Amino acid sequence: MAKKTPSQIMGELIELFSNPEKIDQLEDTVTKTLIDGKPCQNWSWSNRFLMAMQGTNDARGYRQWQAIGRNPEDWSKQVTIIAPMVRNVKDEKTGEKKPIVTGFKSIGLYAVENTWGRPLEETKDHPLPPLAQIAKSWGVDVRFERIAGEWGHYSPSKKEIVLGTTDQQTFFHELAHVAHEKLDGKLSMEDEKYALQEAVAQLSSAVLARIYGVKVDKYTFDYIAMYAKGRSADAVGRMCLKVADKVGKVLDLILTEKQKMEVVA
Repeated sequence: MAKKTPSQIMGELIELFSNPEKIDQLEDTVTKTLIDGKPCQNWSWSNRFLMAMQGTNDARGYRQWQAIGRNPEDWSKQVTIIAPMVRNVKDEKTGEKKPIVTGFKSIGLYAVENTWGRPLEETKDHPLPPLAQIAKSWGVDVRFERIAGEWGHYSPSKKEIVLGTTDQQTFFHELAHVAHEKLDGKLSMEDEKYALQEAVAQLSSAVLARIYGVKVDKYTFDYIAMYAKGRSADAVGRMCLKVADKVGKVLDLILTEKQKMEVVA
């Protein structure tokens, strides 16, 4: 039997997501393996966001860096996060002491980029996912790194895809963002446009995943549902139809580049 085209696969997915009677058929055959281990993995989302806003995804105190054989280079340059101040207060009714938050304080840490010493434990032994060379041909580096609170991300400013998981479909999602950017220019952070961009990336990822023998139907449905103003099959189906044309262009760009590279090879 002839292989299905990307457009046929996308049509099947949209039909599946749009039909309430078929939602129970959604399946995933991927188990994400998170590369974690940083102290900031256990931070609150707001502090991880603060850290990212200050240009790093790994910040630690002096003793934490020293424990792994590294030291700050510029002691005056710090990343700031917020921590609650807690003290025990006696409950007048029960007589028990309970912790209460009395305020907040700032804590200065050091970004990994501002440290030197023993090399960090790397994940270079992980094989790059399929199509990684396409990203590289577009000037985008692909690497694995422990990431706090996310599976992966694409940084347009740094021109890199950083993966916190060995799961291929996460890379496909980020690669779709790169292709989308090549088609339309700088992507938007405006709520409605951002939601559409995420739907484009995830539906593209689901199609590529199927091409490479993996089903991420359930994850894709749930992911798009977060941006579809409702978790119903109808809402997800409408969102998919809305972005279908752009998904087709993203897939064409990626797969055409793949064919070009195969011819050269």
